[in-house]
Amino acid sequence: MLPGTSINFTTAYRVEGASITPANWAKRVLVGQALDGATTIVDTKPLSNKTATYVVYVTFKDSATPPKATVSGISNPATILY
Repeated sequence: MLPGTSINFTTAYRVEGASITPANWAKRVLVGQALDGATTIVDTKPLSNKTATYVVYVTFKDSATPPKATVSGISNPATILY
């Protein structure tokens, strides 16, 4: 991270399938958000007997006045079969 920058929150999304496609990304589900640098987000409604792919984005804040929010790129996907 750059000096004067911290994690504001992390946002996790889930799509159905083994990879991200334009079709399933359009139907993505917000899994949750972790605030102030927390690192755990739990999917409380996982898909049953289906493959799901998860990604996260991080929103940073800086020490500027007013603070400027910067969003990271998409994380590497993680695929799970429930």
